[in-house]
Amino acid sequence: MQLIKSNLSNILKTFDCKVQKGVFPYNFMNSDNLFYIGNKPEKKYYENISLKNYNEIPNNNWNVKDETLRYLKSDIEGLLEILLKFSKNIFENYSLNISNYPTLPSFKFKYIYIIIL
Repeated sequence: MQLIKSNLSNILKTFDCKVQKGVFPYNFMNSDNLFYIGNKPEKKYYENISLKNYNEIPNNNWNVKDETLRYLKSDIEGLLEILLKFSKNIFENYSLNISNYPTLPSFKFKYIYIIIL
């Protein structure tokens, strides 16, 4: 269950995170090009990318392995930044440590209990 309802890109923006969601040509990937190194994939392989952002991607020596690892690393770093900011916010406002609640229902139950009292 999602603790924060939205997609990663929007959550990163909402929390004003330093790390932002990267772009990746999902539609380019298939079993035949897992080790591709060459020109960047055409814009049509990317979803929701502006021409400006597409043009900022270096054109040559685009490497599937390196780009995949870079993309995954930014997702993980962004998630960590969100969790730290969210946890701090909850603690400062409700004196709750989110790591003490293993499930979303247990957290919500404690949260509701605090509000009622």
